[in-house]
Amino acid sequence: MYCPRVCLISHAYLEKSYRSKLNLLAQEFDLTLVSPDKFPSAYGLHQADFAEDRKYQVEVYPCRFPLGVRTSTRWTLKSRDLSFRQASPDIIHVENEAHSFSLLQALTLRRWYAPQAKIVIFVWANQRLVGLKGHALNGLARLMRSGIDFYISGNSEGRELLIESGVPAEKIAVIPQTGVDIKYYTPASDKERAALRLEIGLRASDLVIGFVGRLVEDKGVLDLLQAFKKLREEMRDERLRLLYVGDGALKPLLTAQGEDVLVASPGDSRKVLPYYRMMDLLVLPSRTLPYWKEQFGRVLVEAMACGLPVIGSDSGAIREVIGDSNQIFAEGNVKMLAAKIKEMLSSASERANLARRGLERVASHYSDEQIAKQTASIYFKLYAKD
Repeated sequence: MYCPRVCLISHAYLEKSYRSKLNLLAQEFDLTLVSPDKFPSAYGLHQADFAEDRKYQVEVYPCRFPLGVRTSTRWTLKSRDLSFRQASPDIIHVENEAHSFSLLQALTLRRWYAPQAKIVIFVWANQRLVGLKGHALNGLARLMRSGIDFYISGNSEGRELLIESGVPAEKIAVIPQTGVDIKYYTPASDKERAALRLEIGLRASDLVIGFVGRLVEDKGVLDLLQAFKKLREEMRDERLRLLYVGDGALKPLLTAQGEDVLVASPGDSRKVLPYYRMMDLLVLPSRTLPYWKEQFGRVLVEAMACGLPVIGSDSGAIREVIGDSNQIFAEGNVKMLAAKIKEMLSSASERANLARRGLERVASHYSDEQIAKQTASIYFKLYAKD
């Protein structure tokens, strides 16, 4: 039986924790990942290091930034054909934005080396590009639109933006780029949680409010700090602890807040799991900026997979990911945030109920298996049109 051939062009899979999706797709398709040899990330420089027992092929090329600006959308690969001649793909899937240079390169080389291939583009963008730069990038996206057979948006707002820009609704699906490995991200037992907490000076009886991400203002970390200080005054009978996991410009300020505020910087996304397992709940209090708002909030999904109830602001896709408006507060509203946290901390049974619902939501919407299954359905749909 013929196995459709897919070339997936992306820098995302230099992050090892995202690769489960590739092995799942490789069960259905002859899959070749086309990747930069290295790429900068929030956790430092990621370099290509792929296991020998993988089920898919990997072609690695040096990464170039033609304009000298190192961003996630303005890079190309130093390759004459992006492996198209060898792979002879039926589908070329580019994971970047609709104005990205990697999409432009793929469309150009498709014309020469794989004219039969259908083009799929994955995008995260959920905010309009504005200004002179935005005008130029929007123009580039329009020029490339005719060459794209299908769009996958990582969130519903992104889908609406594509429709507003002229993309037919039937050519768009909403599927996150990657899911989570629910065999790796699992809840801790009470005994495991107590042991992990002891390692960083937390007691089993502490109520631990957690945050995971970049320690910068647009992630709302100062809003969370203010809410914590308010709760500490209101809940004097409990020992509240605030645990920040990440790094960034605000780390020195947060570290100086005293023993009730802890900051951990594990330096690698795969080392975050023990910290999730120490928490009683996780908060993602992101704030919207003129040029950015939350596009997914992966830490929410990881936390829910670990059995944590979560609270998030109404920035971008957070409400969509959480799926329950009772766990949402208005971004920047410290009083409302504090009230949401207090309500959750005051009821162990409610936390357990939210944890159960979160586990169910991750399994049905955000597991690696679900994301791979939905992505595969798009590939088969396009292949069947030939």
